[in-house]
Amino acid sequence: MIEENTQTGPGEFAFGDNMKITGQCDGITLGEGCTPMNPAPNNFAGIQTEIRKDQVVDPKFTDVPAPAADFFASLDSLRVISDCEEESLVEAVLSHVPVRKPAKEWFFRIHPEYSVDVLVLELKSESETLLVVPGLRVALMEEKCVDIRTIRLGVNRQGTPFLWPMRIPADGRKDAWATSAIDAAHEAESSWTRIQADMNLGAYRISRAKVDDIPRWPKEPLKDLLRIAFKGAVVDSLEHPTLKKLRGEV
Repeated sequence: MIEENTQTGPGEFAFGDNMKITGQCDGITLGEGCTPMNPAPNNFAGIQTEIRKDQVVDPKFTDVPAPAADFFASLDSLRVISDCEEESLVEAVLSHVPVRKPAKEWFFRIHPEYSVDVLVLELKSESETLLVVPGLRVALMEEKCVDIRTIRLGVNRQGTPFLWPMRIPADGRKDAWATSAIDAAHEAESSWTRIQADMNLGAYRISRAKVDDIPRWPKEPLKDLLRIAFKGAVVDSLEHPTLKKLRGEV
């Protein structure tokens, strides 16, 4: 907004305390006492502005951006401490735990304490293992696919947990596959271990990795891991669809 103008002399007009305009007014009206003249192509031709020295803006009041920091002036400003423990803003949620034996290309570890014997139903054709409630054991004794397994918690080098249903050797019967698997699990309690089936040997061949990495165990207790692993895969009734299928009823 322009302040009210006053005429200070012939051809001069002052606008407040900030500016005065001198010269002729070509075709415009600046205020009382200014006589319009013949319009020129540029209506502002001949008008000069004069800024008084006491109105010059002090540089210290201007918004001058600060110079960018030179991160390369010192290596300490770039160095990252690799073992610095910082709390993550994101927490992983464990929503799936596979029930399986370790893959032949895995090096894995076995938790020395997480172990439980359970009754399971194994469908090898579908690569599926279901948990069976103990109350159905007697009724399902004749089912060859229903047996007791020792569930062990394992984890591979990538930090993926799994539950290994291990076969228990029958009393008075040699079972090199089951025995070598148990030996591998015992070895994996203290070192990174790999098992590979050797048909000529008739057992698992066991290898040990010369590394001492600390395994990344899940924070959930074994009961919660079982709940996650067997979600929707619990046989709690003789009317379960899988048992009906085994009986040929569906």
